[in-house]
This record gives sequence, structure tokens and C-alpha cells, in this order.
Amino acid sequence: MEYIFGTVRKNGVFYDNLKTVGNKHTDLNGAISIIRKFPDNIITDNAKILEHYHSVTDDDGKCYDWYTISDHYRIEDKFTPQIGNTEIEITNLEIENIEQGISLTDAEIDIIELKAKLADLL
Repeated sequence: MEYIFGTVRKNGVFYDNLKTVGNKHTDLNGAISIIRKFPDNIITDNAKILEHYHSVTDDDGKCYDWYTISDHYRIEDKFTPQIGNTEIEITNLEIENIEQGISLTDAEIDIIELKAKLADLL
């Protein structure tokens, strides 16, 4: 499902709106929270649905729904995805070391992490 936030002019007044695009129609109401995860960030959109004002299905079977919304706010988290990648890298490093019979202390792992971050900066 794709969520597109924007504005719409109705009866001369501008409103925030949300358009959904997908394989089936949506029936959103009340307070909503939409979380989208990307490789470099996590975006969370929160809003209140005021009205579902239009629906269309195109010739290819794609479904479109439009809603007027209020109280829309977005949180963009650029920190959490990088933590996840670091944890995966450490886990892979630890697995490699275990397979080779090498045991590292937390301090040694911290040094390896810092060297990797320094190498990325240079």
C-alpha cells in the first residue's frame, strides 16, 4: 500500500489530505499511524481521518482512495536503522570469530567498531 500526503482544495478551503494506492480499497477512520521503513530511516505519519471523499479503480485494477485529514504530523527517525545495521555487522563478526575459535571482549569489539567507523569517515 502506498500512502501519499498532500493538500486538497474543497469549496475554496485547503485541507490536508491522504491518498492511498493499492490492490484493494481502504476504509480508514479515526486516528491512524502509518510506519514506513527505508534503509536509511523510518518515517511515521500520524493523523486523524475526517472524511473519505473519493474512490476510484483504474483499468489495471489499482484502487485509489482519498481522505481529508487533520492533526497530521510526521516523525523521521534516521538513528534507529543505523543501529540495526551495526548490530547485524557485530553479530556477523562474532559468528565468524566463534567459528574460528576466537573470543573477543566487549572492549575489543568496541575497538573494531570504532576502526570501522573511522575507515568510513576517511
